Amino acid sequence: FEKVWKRVTGGRTYSNAPVKMEEKDLLLLPTVLIQLAAYDEVGSPLQGDLEKFPGLAGKDVDPTSPMDVLLAVPATHYMEYSPSKGTYTPRIYFTESAGGVIGANAMQGHNVLFDWENQRVGFAESSCEYQEESKTV
Repeated sequence: FEKVWKRVTGGRTYSNAPVKMEEKDLLLLPTVLIQLAAYDEVGSPLQGDLEKFPGLAGKDVDPTSPMDVLLAVPATHYMEYSPSKGTYTPRIYFTESAGGVIGANAMQGHNVLFDWENQRVGFAESSCEYQEESKTV
């Protein structure tokens, strides 16, 4: 991440300070993948067909945790644009001492289910086209 960040931003070290860049440069920044541990207290019916389910780590990415979920956060979601200043502010914080927070920027482009009773969160990719999705329900 740091290597690509420096190349795109002209050698700047990553921080959460606003950066002037053009949209074409924003699109050169990497997509950040967040690996979320799978809920494994119940057996999964997916064991043999992991490749059929996009968003899972799978055996090729992580053979020890193939049921983990990979949450993809593209630069267009983690970089917040300020039209008044013409800057982008990174909204991924790699230095939080108490762990991270998955905020709205990471949830964009996903359907998110909060299962409070079982203390779980589920993610599925979404087109975010409410009108189209509501026709199929």
